[in-house]
Amino acid sequence: MLGICYGMQLLVHELGGEVRKGETFEYGLTRVNFSSDPLFSGVKSPNTRMSQGETTEIRSSRHEGNSG
Repeated sequence: MLGICYGMQLLVHELGGEVRKGETFEYGLTRVNFSSDPLFSGVKSPNTRMSQGETTEIRSSRHEGNSG
């Protein structure tokens, strides 16, 4: 699964993790750089507004039950 920005926060929340305020915040314009990831080959690197200040945590757990 791939979650970007609020999508990642939603995935963390739905998987039982925590999304909470971080200690520092950033706001402004930035360029998204897709050039180093083959998943996004051919996608232009646009300028976009960004805000970041949340932190996420998800704990690893094993699911018990029958498989098969």
